[in-house]
Amino acid sequence: MHKSLIINKGKYCAVLLCIILFSSNLLYSKEYPDYSKSSGISSIILNEQVTNDLEVVCKVWGYVKYHHPAFVDNTYNLDYELFDLIHSIQRINSKAERDSILADWIDGFGSYKVIQNKSEFDIVDSLSIRNLSISWISDTGFLNKKLSDKLIDLRYAQREDENQFVTFSPSDVPNFEKDSLYSNLMELDCGQRLLALFRYWNIIEYYFPYKYLMNNNWEQTLRKYIPIFINANNHTLYLSSCFQLQAEIDDTHAFSTNFFWFFFGNKVAAIQMRFIGERLIITDVKQNDLTASELRAGDEVIQIGDKTLDERMQIIRKHTSKSNENVFLRDAALVLGFTREDTVDITFKRGQDTCKTKVSTLFSRDYSSWIKTMNPYVFGFLEDSIGYIEAGKVDMSNANDVIEVISKANALIVDLRCSSSIEFYQIAMDLLVPNNTEFALYTSPVKKMPGVFKQKRLRTQIYDGTKFHGKIVVLVDEATQSHLEFLTMLLQSSSKVTVIGSQTAGADGNVTYVYLPAKITSVFSSIGVYYPNGQETQRVGVSIDKVITLIYSQKTGQVQK
Repeated sequence: MHKSLIINKGKYCAVLLCIILFSSNLLYSKEYPDYSKSSGISSIILNEQVTNDLEVVCKVWGYVKYHHPAFVDNTYNLDYELFDLIHSIQRINSKAERDSILADWIDGFGSYKVIQNKSEFDIVDSLSIRNLSISWISDTGFLNKKLSDKLIDLRYAQREDENQFVTFSPSDVPNFEKDSLYSNLMELDCGQRLLALFRYWNIIEYYFPYKYLMNNNWEQTLRKYIPIFINANNHTLYLSSCFQLQAEIDDTHAFSTNFFWFFFGNKVAAIQMRFIGERLIITDVKQNDLTASELRAGDEVIQIGDKTLDERMQIIRKHTSKSNENVFLRDAALVLGFTREDTVDITFKRGQDTCKTKVSTLFSRDYSSWIKTMNPYVFGFLEDSIGYIEAGKVDMSNANDVIEVISKANALIVDLRCSSSIEFYQIAMDLLVPNNTEFALYTSPVKKMPGVFKQKRLRTQIYDGTKFHGKIVVLVDEATQSHLEFLTMLLQSSSKVTVIGSQTAGADGNVTYVYLPAKITSVFSSIGVYYPNGQETQRVGVSIDKVITLIYSQKTGQVQK
């Protein structure tokens, strides 16, 4: 027993030692001040020179983070390196001193081999450089020549495909899971808030394939947000700053329900709404909810709670990353119903009459469950031999029945105004599209050249069984997003397919998570998806053969196509 106790005690001490080492950052080979709880930067007084210095620090720090060959292991903590840099920059008075500090900082990571006579075009045969915006490294008006030369050399350093700060999946999706969430902190100091800005800005700078499609210039966005993050001196302002920044990338994959739960509440009025034109229209009412009995589909909502729709919409728009206006209105229609209350006042119009009623609310998870029960129809025959399939409800339990519908139908309607379905994607690949036909190309990061994307063309698979020979109508709208847009492109490789509906979400490609201090997680589209001719789907959505627009008649209270 005594020997066993000693052994167990030894194991306990070993575990405790690991915890102590990890929490005090001694697992890094380089020693740092203890920045685990505070960067030591409580405030920064801004002027033109300080803003310039912080812009340069952000760009150089991020560039070095993803380029330097030294970062293959956990020798360095780049968050703490940034805090050290900001401390140093605060003590200088000139651009020359700043650039000297940064040049010495780069030298501190050691020497490396530079690949001679190389350029971006030598890395792979086919690539996309329209996202690339690193001309600043050779701008000797922005940096002095010594620092500029170091950064140019670093661009062509001989390095591994990955480092500790960015790894890649087998399909070349970048991963940033090593970035610390600082999940034990809620109130961040000024340095930690700048870390959030600098981390996010550099990830988008080098790994977002659609940066060139943003409404605003990303470099100018950095300067815009430096004072915003410096002044975000409480948790609410910091959250708001993060989601305003996220909204700048114009990517619906980055939409965050969690922020609006925090801001408005995580309960939802027991009605379903959507925008038709500029009007917010009730499309369904929870039938067993007595408080909602005064409402009916077709009513126009003009106010929710004590805030006008315009007041709520301003907040939602400011914090929403959207690929296009249609998908923004899709998401806004849901968020407008968010509240913390058990009941909410709804002011609505029916014809020429304006009324007000109080409606009960559901927790968001219960609301989602209710929405899923609204249309139980999955597949079958509409009339004669016309088959109908709602792709989002196809799964392993009914896949064989769906295949049977396809085998018996002379024509087919495929409804993609729904959630994603991997099972139906494979059915479509096997039965509904021609063999070995190019249907898309995608771009993914060139691992050794941050900011550059290579292209790969995608073809349909070879299937030896019987193909469907009838006509196919595909239904799409703003609910058709991501994998469903990709599925539409796959189906469009068949000449027998006609796509009908309205603009889709315009957010395609695999997604990547970004981790920011105070346990904030963001998302962006990290693989670019295009038609074979290079036509974009991001922001614009898929190609539609027959556009159908819904119109609301205020006089009749009816929705018309």
